Amino acid sequence: MVTHKSKYLVRHLTHHLILTFFVLTLLLIGNNQLHLSFFQIACASLTIVLFHYGIDQGKMIVSKKQSGQPLYSLYLFVIDQLLHLATIMLVCAFFLNVDFPAYFNRLTAVVEKGIPLQASPVSVLLFLIIMLIVATTVSGHFIRFLVGMIPDRLSLSEGKYVLTNEKTGPDATRNMPSIQEKYTYLINKKSDRTRGVIIGYFERLLVMVLIVIGAYSGIAFIAAAKSIARFKQMDDRDFAEYFLLGTLASMFIGVVCGIVVKFILSRTS
Repeated sequence: MVTHKSKYLVRHLTHHLILTFFVLTLLLIGNNQLHLSFFQIACASLTIVLFHYGIDQGKMIVSKKQSGQPLYSLYLFVIDQLLHLATIMLVCAFFLNVDFPAYFNRLTAVVEKGIPLQASPVSVLLFLIIMLIVATTVSGHFIRFLVGMIPDRLSLSEGKYVLTNEKTGPDATRNMPSIQEKYTYLINKKSDRTRGVIIGYFERLLVMVLIVIGAYSGIAFIAAAKSIARFKQMDDRDFAEYFLLGTLASMFIGVVCGIVVKFILSRTS
């Protein structure tokens, strides 16, 4: 349904409306400080879906003009996410009475002056869930666009064998030119991309946990373990560049997420 939005757009938007309304209703029921009505929640949900429809329509139109360019797809993905985030912030400000300037001033005071962050256990739990999603699926989409679109099954070079056919016999002892024929054989193995995605998830989660607990040396162990597992395939330059770019991007995102989580937890404890 999500992959073929142009075909199932109405079904996609209906699903999005129901899910948004359901989540906002749960927040209203679970938080007594939110003095909102169901009419406000319905208006907020409908507005988010309408903006979602406009953003998706614009994305589909623009993507058709520059199809097949991975870097352009990355820019389009980032802009799409920023527009959705801006939409949520606008809806929260106009319909849900969220005072963003007060939140930003409070966060600035926490960062600059070291004031403890007054957050409930539920808010901390929701924050950790959000960071979990960012470190896995969200960052996975970003890395996929960054390294380029690859097929579902990637052919990986498992080794190289060289056979030499050299002329031997009575004429071999003479100082006469000889002919050598070399045959190179590449042994390829089909690898399911799903396993690589799951490895990336665990990699970023482990890096994030290691940053939080201060075990920074463990990050080098993760990088070394991945390099050893792909040692034979490093002879292929294309794969080596793909592997290096994906690993560095994954490590960077894991480190950034770990720093953010460590900072928030240190201010709430």
